[in-house]
Amino acid sequence: MDLEVLIANHQRLLGWGIQLYDDAEAAPWDDHSYLSAEELKQPGIQASVRSATETNRLIAFVGQTEDREYFGYWLGPEGTPVAEASVVIITTESTYMAGGRTLAEALARWVYDEDFKQELVSLGLSIGPLVSGFAEANDYRDTLFERYLAELS
Repeated sequence: MDLEVLIANHQRLLGWGIQLYDDAEAAPWDDHSYLSAEELKQPGIQASVRSATETNRLIAFVGQTEDREYFGYWLGPEGTPVAEASVVIITTESTYMAGGRTLAEALARWVYDEDFKQELVSLGLSIGPLVSGFAEANDYRDTLFERYLAELS
């Protein structure tokens, strides 16, 4: 699995603005402290926070970029094993983007620099065709959002 190779070479990743987690318990992707108490009273915001938090529980996060975009394995509601899971990236706009079949592919797509891609290949990691688009996690979150918004309205 490419995660082990990347962990062993984590210092090289730092130079590209990528940090792997030793402990993902802090859950910075679920930090909503920027929302005011007044905002948190709004049904739409409540539904958004709740649906995102529940969706994030189905992701095995392994790192972040220097721009606070988080990446991990989409386990989904069916509990896909990490070894079979695709990678998802949460953008700063709280959008779940398809990352790739492997973590190396996801990082190559996100950094989008030929030198970085070659550095990953030099580590023995294979980079297939880079995928783009929204991740399945977006649909999951949107379904939860609609349900929670209906409950709150």
